[in-house]
Amino acid sequence: MDFKIIFVNPMTVVINLLLLSTVTDAICILPPELRNTEWIYKYTKPDDNQPITTTLRIQNTVLPQQSSVRFNALGTTMDAWTCISNLTLSDTESVAVFKSDTSYSDGPFGGNRRLYLCMKFTKVTDNLFYFYLLSDVDNTILPNERVFNPPENSIPDDSDPLCSTFCQYTSEPKIRTLQKTGTTDVVPSDAALCTPCESPCEEPYSTVAGHAFTATLPLGYTPVSIGSPIKYTLINSASIGSEYNAATGIYTVAKPGIYLISVSMMSGLLTASHLTIRKNADVLVWLYTNNDYDMASQTININLAANDKISVVVNSGSSLFSVYNTFSVLGPIE
Repeated sequence: MDFKIIFVNPMTVVINLLLLSTVTDAICILPPELRNTEWIYKYTKPDDNQPITTTLRIQNTVLPQQSSVRFNALGTTMDAWTCISNLTLSDTESVAVFKSDTSYSDGPFGGNRRLYLCMKFTKVTDNLFYFYLLSDVDNTILPNERVFNPPENSIPDDSDPLCSTFCQYTSEPKIRTLQKTGTTDVVPSDAALCTPCESPCEEPYSTVAGHAFTATLPLGYTPVSIGSPIKYTLINSASIGSEYNAATGIYTVAKPGIYLISVSMMSGLLTASHLTIRKNADVLVWLYTNNDYDMASQTININLAANDKISVVVNSGSSLFSVYNTFSVLGPIE
């Protein structure tokens, strides 16, 4: 028996391995905040409109096996996905296409078929994204979902144009959210899908505080203390320049000018309450509600100087009820 000894340059092997290991990252780049994180994933099922809350793990550029994005295609489980293409639209918006790692066949003479997810992401903060699945609902998979499921005779290439190939739909998709555990960031009330697929929103959402903000109390009753500012902890919206501190309940003016200040309140059933809107230590206006789910509101315009402090202070009562209690500031008004 003859033996042959083959000598291999170890440097060549190392270089080849490195090249192979970076192929996936070179094809698809997801926003860095999305990667290597487990998210709270909320959406509405398209087949029966039931709300779903689960978790979704994004590992670099893949949704690893046993993902919560799981389908049965003619008896084949599809639960692992790899990003094959992406399109960056702005600092906060992007589109990514994921392909199922597993293929399936629709018969003994059928070819291998795969599913594709077209996701259009918008970053609200580092802790919160929302996205849309840009496909029509496929009724051949279980559960029915918005996936691109091309026929076996027209399987696309991974490098085909992203939006025109993988992201076509005729019915409007519903919003889905990804939020980090333990965070309270809120999707803006005017969040919407910007169309077509390759178009960014005309006014991207800012991730920093700003000239306007609205904050509310959480659901249920919130205990309050007489003489103390109310701490509105849920920030619904903010734009560049806002200096509201949710830990103290105090808004500090950064730029002098005319400001619009608006406050609403509801005491609930436990106690009647008096509140005052204050500039520094000065009372500007009063609000009052009885203990019968009454509501009250005040909106004022006022000239403020830099470093003036605006707060809503409790003058009587021991609790306030739910998200009906709001605090908003807008300004300076040019």
